[in-house]
Amino acid sequence: MDLVQVAVTSPVSLAAIFLLTKLMGNKQVSQMNLFDYVIGITVGSIAAEMATELDTPENSLVAMVVYAVAAVCISLWTNKSLGARRIITGKPLILMDGGVIYRENLKKTKMDLWDYLMYCRIGGYFDLGQIQTALLEHNGTVTFLPVEIRYAGGSIHAAGPDAAAGLGDPGWGDTAGESAANRKGRELA
Repeated sequence: MDLVQVAVTSPVSLAAIFLLTKLMGNKQVSQMNLFDYVIGITVGSIAAEMATELDTPENSLVAMVVYAVAAVCISLWTNKSLGARRIITGKPLILMDGGVIYRENLKKTKMDLWDYLMYCRIGGYFDLGQIQTALLEHNGTVTFLPVEIRYAGGSIHAAGPDAAAGLGDPGWGDTAGESAANRKGRELA
């Protein structure tokens, strides 16, 4: 009899967690913040307990619904309040700016210099001189603002990972292959 009840409550708990996840919103793991991760783990644990709790599975279902409603309410609150968003999800942390690596901020994030350099390489930056600013976002990803380079023609381009491959300058500053009429028109504009 117990195995039959587990066989019945397992699909019910699976359906409940699926519906509650849809209610809370789809996010990829890389987009989750710490709060979303904790709620996901907790709801999953309660769903597993619901599948095996033979006496009162409805208690687990109520607990899952309470967690899901709390997650939705907190999500709405953080969307409307910047202060609440900073408390719940955190704010970006500057790791490097203007060529200066902020070692204190690296310590706050439990990241050492080698981890930071790895994130730079993953982002396509093998030369730290190409990075103006690096931020650790609230979801754990590191984003980069590349240094701007001024070309002879006056155009400004970012010195990102494409610059090393020769893709950083689309040719706007290069007038070698341009006709005299096009050059004169561009200079007047």
